[in-house]
This record gives sequence, C-alpha cells and structure tokens, in this order.
Amino acid sequence: MIWARSGLEVLKTATTGTFVLENDIDMAGYTDGTNAYWTNANATAFTGVLNGQGYVIKNLKTTGLFKDLSGTVKNVGFLDASYVQGSNGIIADRILNHKTAVVSNVVIT
Repeated sequence: MIWARSGLEVLKTATTGTFVLENDIDMAGYTDGTNAYWTNANATAFTGVLNGQGYVIKNLKTTGLFKDLSGTVKNVGFLDASYVQGSNGIIADRILNHKTAVVSNVVIT
C-alpha cells in the first residue's frame, strides 16, 4: 500500500507485485537527488499492477513513472503531470509488451 510520496519510491526498483494507492499524492517539489524530476532507470520492465483506486498523483514531472511497462496501471489520475524533454510519456517511457501491458481507467491532465 502506498500512502505518501515516499511510498512511491519502491516503484523505482520494483519489477513485479501489486501496489495500491491509499491516498492522493502530491509530487510538487520532488527531487531524486540529482534531478528535479522522477527518473526510473530500472533495467527490467515493470510486470506488476499499480491500482490507484481512484486517487491521483499530482504535479509529477517525470521521464516515465516506469521506464518500461509490461504490467498494469489502472484506476489512477495524474493531475498537472508533465514529462521531461527526451522522454516519451507520463506512465512509461516505453510499452515493452503490448499483449500484457494494460492501461485502464487512467486520466492524465
């Protein structure tokens, strides 16, 4: 279960598992120590599940919440989200397997 911004950190190294948001999360002012944005450099694709349960992640500036996605992202909103120049999207930089990757009931503004 993910209750706060610090709980999202596990997604940077996770490759599988089920992760559930239990609260809206505000990423305003987030820095990963070297960049003023979220960077996921995990070499292995995320094959797990992120279920937002209708909660939102606000103010996410990213190179992709996941670098590579082969799993599921569902029931989550991204409010005032943006991606860094040179990256390809808010949820993932790449969809690795279009047969297994599922993005469902996701809103990005």
